[in-house]
Amino acid sequence: MPAKSASQKKAARKSKTVAVAKKTAQTQSTSKKAPAKRTKKVSVSNSENTPGDSDDFGGGEYWDNPHQLPTGNTTVLLGRYDESGQLVAWDFGFGIDSSKTIQGIEVKVTLAESPIPDGYECSVSSCYLTKSGNSSPATVNGLNDVLITGGELTAGSSTDLWGTTWSPSEINSSDFGVILQVERYYWDNHTKHTVTYSQCKVKVYYN
Repeated sequence: MPAKSASQKKAARKSKTVAVAKKTAQTQSTSKKAPAKRTKKVSVSNSENTPGDSDDFGGGEYWDNPHQLPTGNTTVLLGRYDESGQLVAWDFGFGIDSSKTIQGIEVKVTLAESPIPDGYECSVSSCYLTKSGNSSPATVNGLNDVLITGGELTAGSSTDLWGTTWSPSEINSSDFGVILQVERYYWDNHTKHTVTYSQCKVKVYYN
């Protein structure tokens, strides 16, 4: 076989280089991952805020020391078929930017009943949100006839607006609050039962 000329050798080297470059480009193209889909992020308030004040607005059996909820316990005595007054907690100290859209509101209340010799007899009859700092509800009932078994009860969620719309200014207002009433339907003996309300926390979801 006759030896290749210098020009033939140069052309062969060039062809080989082009082939390698094409193969590399193909490999990089097939291994390149598709960009990840972006999801809309829902922000949350910095914490579960607690109220700055609370009071009994009437409508039933009076809560003892109703102003103590922000820092301690408030209690109510319930006999057969008794219902408590409306305990309103407000001034939750939110500072949500006015450009945000409220997506949901979650409320957590801590309640306990005593004594309980034959089982639990008391329940939450209603839990509303207010925009006016008093007992005028602005929403649907978040907890209806939920048994008090000791511990934390949750109303609302990250997507629950409680049947109305909210602006950041309404949430930030000191008049934004939670209205709670409890009741006793069952009767084991003539001893009155005590419901202790020890904490109320609110978390707001927005984007």
